[in-house]
Amino acid sequence: MKKNKKRYYIFSLDLKLLNIFSFLILFLMIGLTILIDKEFLISSINYTFMLDRLLIMFILVIGYFMMHEVLHSLGYYIYGAKYDKVVYGIELEKGIFYCLCKDNVRRKNIMNSLMFPLFYIGILTYIISFMIDSSYLLILSIFNISGCAGDIFTFLFMLRLDRDIEFSEFDDTTSFSIYTNKDLSNYKSLGLNYVGVVDEIKREEYTKIRVSKWSYVILLIIFLICIVSIFR
Repeated sequence: MKKNKKRYYIFSLDLKLLNIFSFLILFLMIGLTILIDKEFLISSINYTFMLDRLLIMFILVIGYFMMHEVLHSLGYYIYGAKYDKVVYGIELEKGIFYCLCKDNVRRKNIMNSLMFPLFYIGILTYIISFMIDSSYLLILSIFNISGCAGDIFTFLFMLRLDRDIEFSEFDDTTSFSIYTNKDLSNYKSLGLNYVGVVDEIKREEYTKIRVSKWSYVILLIIFLICIVSIFR
């Protein structure tokens, strides 16, 4: 029996549902922490969000989100992605930091890449925060886990696909494609929307690190707010 031609099936993240799911995870993590150690959570919130520590917390949150993307890239590299095909960026006007692998990679590669930040600076650091009594680590871990909604949606979708598919990203930072000879046009998955199918994916040449113009503006505004709050 002749196989169908391999094509790129494009899916995009449902950002509205993504944000709702992120807040749901945040509330669940807060609830879990209350059950484990309510006093530690309250003291951590009071400690990390004091006015004189806002700037420190701001810097740590930005750094943690950057580390999230670095771990995605490590997952790519370890499982065979090429260094020059992985790029990083910030688009705060969309509320995202991103790491894109602009090449076809195996299903195993992307699934490991998706879970690296959730496990290493989410679940693992969350556990460690209780062991070393670290307020900053607790809050940062909770933020990171709640920020993994898109990774979780994509991971659950990948679980349903055949092992021989290939995953690829391109210029749209909230979309990805699946290269396969199986028709995925009728596939429905929580948090994802089917966009269409093409024979080839066009990819722009990105610099290794790209920051949108609006991201600089937003970062500056947040920084100034933190400074004003501290010295008010």
